[in-house]
Amino acid sequence: MKLVLASGSQRRRELLTMCGYDYEIIVSNADETIDENDPESFVRALSFRKAKEAPIRSLLFKRMGRQSP
Repeated sequence: MKLVLASGSQRRRELLTMCGYDYEIIVSNADETIDENDPESFVRALSFRKAKEAPIRSLLFKRMGRQSP
């Protein structure tokens, strides 16, 4: 199973590569404005938001016969 990295973070790419994961980069354009003060809640909310958007973008690009940006 291939992972989807919904982030443009170079460090995250390095970490996934170092760990030997097979992944696809689909940078999310999700709004990162989250109304959470607790760091764990913030990360969880942002992760879910990005996760919901990235697969849709991936499917659209594949149907157009292009790689996602």
